Amino acid sequence: MKFYLGILLALLSTPAMASETASVRHWMLQRLTTELSASHPNLNLVSSFSMPLVTDVITTRHPQSRQLVARLSGQLEQWKWQRWQCGELVDLYLVNGFLRRTGAAVDLSARDQQLPACLHTTERLLDVANALIFSCQYAQSPDQQLINSGLQRLLNAQGPDGAFVHQNGRPWYYLTSHALLALHYCDADRDAVNRSRDWIQRLLPAFRQQGYVDGVAESLIFLRWTGAPAAGERAYLDWLKSLIAADGGVCFRYYPGCAPRWHTVSLMMQLLLETE
Repeated sequence: MKFYLGILLALLSTPAMASETASVRHWMLQRLTTELSASHPNLNLVSSFSMPLVTDVITTRHPQSRQLVARLSGQLEQWKWQRWQCGELVDLYLVNGFLRRTGAAVDLSARDQQLPACLHTTERLLDVANALIFSCQYAQSPDQQLINSGLQRLLNAQGPDGAFVHQNGRPWYYLTSHALLALHYCDADRDAVNRSRDWIQRLLPAFRQQGYVDGVAESLIFLRWTGAPAAGERAYLDWLKSLIAADGGVCFRYYPGCAPRWHTVSLMMQLLLETE
């Protein structure tokens, strides 16, 4: 009896799950398509959407996502010759790293010397963290000198509680979440990784109470990727899915009448693909 009940429950839940994923995918594909046509694209947006787009191709082989990956690869061939700021250059490399998982990466070797030079001079530690994520997880030939110097800069900014301190002297969630991923991928000191992971885990109840959707979604993904899924992950996932709008949009912070945000939609799509 329990066996048949389990099958029935699975069948009943599948259409809802498929509907959630389809609506979020539709929102993502529309927004990313629009950005690829822009004269001055937001590479941070493109990088963020590239992550679930590639995951969608790998896990579902969805035809529209496959078409958009091919288009994105073509755009990257054009974009690589343009002049970009340091953070944008890091995003360019991250997009290419994601595309490599589908065999759609392009040759960025002509820009390879610009990334280390850029990161030696930038004051933005978030750019340093993202460059380390690329170097340690996606680069074909990691620059060990760049990795070592970047790790040292990050670790110098970590407080005793595990949080990473922004240039303004205050702990910053997004710097900490990205630094956590960088430390994990670059096989840094385990104590430093664990302290940051624990700091983020402690924030989750308050994030949910505040309706901080983006913070909860990013935390769940990054904690998963560092090998320690969040305590109570299923309850957080159910809460996040309850906030998906009918058109697939997801708000950065939830309140009545809130507007969807592209970064939060990208995180939600990745979570749906990873957990269902």
